[in-house]
Amino acid sequence: MDKMRSIEESSDHVLGSGPPRHGMGDRCMSLRAQRGNLPPQGLRLLRRSAPRNDIGVRRTGTTLVEAAFVLPLLLLVVLGAIEYGWLFYKQQQITNAARHAARIAILPHTGAETEAGNVITSTDPNVGLLARAHLLDYLEAGYPKFSYTVIPSDPNHRRQVTVQVRISTTTGLRIVNMNAFALPGTRLEPDELGAFATMAMEGL
Repeated sequence: MDKMRSIEESSDHVLGSGPPRHGMGDRCMSLRAQRGNLPPQGLRLLRRSAPRNDIGVRRTGTTLVEAAFVLPLLLLVVLGAIEYGWLFYKQQQITNAARHAARIAILPHTGAETEAGNVITSTDPNVGLLARAHLLDYLEAGYPKFSYTVIPSDPNHRRQVTVQVRISTTTGLRIVNMNAFALPGTRLEPDELGAFATMAMEGL
């Protein structure tokens, strides 16, 4: 009888009807039993809560690819904003110098053109506006240019004067050469900046 009972206990152990075991087999059986008693919603929650180690890897790879596309464009936008802001600032300084020179050149006295030219070409920052703006080194040859409409009876009384100023941006004025990023045959920024101002004598 003892031998038969031992055989039955061993067969029960093999068939899984014996006492509960503690191990991976029992855990799988427990999960299966839970899944068997759970509604479909519970099964979905179990599936969602299952660990997936490959999700983090896929997300990291996607982030790197997106950054590779976005960062160069973002860098180009930032550099372009800095460069164009700098050029607009210099353009305003050139325009102010041309206006000031035109105000002096229209005055009805001998030597007004010379005084107006000094506003553009003088190396003294207290006199030359381009020198004050650190733009004198970029002034193109032959500038400033003066053109007048004079009163025939008195050449010193100028009816109207126009002053033209032009500087080059290809000799070191640029912060970033945006043309290096341009498509073939196109330009993203000019090679020179220019301004002109016209003043007329009032009461004539």
